Amino acid sequence: MLPNSDQIGGIIRALIPGVVALATHYGLGTTDTDTIIATAVATAAVSIWSAITNQPGTVIPTK
Repeated sequence: MLPNSDQIGGIIRALIPGVVALATHYGLGTTDTDTIIATAVATAAVSIWSAITNQPGTVIPTK
């Protein structure tokens, strides 16, 4: 069974801190820069998800 959009969002939100920590460990940026980038990416993702799921007439299916 494929994950739904809520599950995918949860997976992405759980993975972002680990990816940022790994990138910082390998010197791909500073902690401050990576935090700003991760926050911007997470904010953009949540904003896009909200805009898509909150359109008039859109209902997230439940069982």
